[in-house]
Amino acid sequence: MAYGAFLDNVLNFIGVGIALYAIAQVYAWVSDDSIIKHTVKCKFCRKSISEK
Repeated sequence: MAYGAFLDNVLNFIGVGIALYAIAQVYAWVSDDSIIKHTVKCKFCRKSISEK
């Protein structure tokens, strides 16, 4: 009985993760703006800053 509930929770978690990933991919494909911003290291302070 507990195994069934555990597997149900795991499959629901994976399903939600795949759905959110698909939504992010569609958003990135449709829009010019990306969800994940690419960063570079600053030469002076060595922090990660956006490319723009």
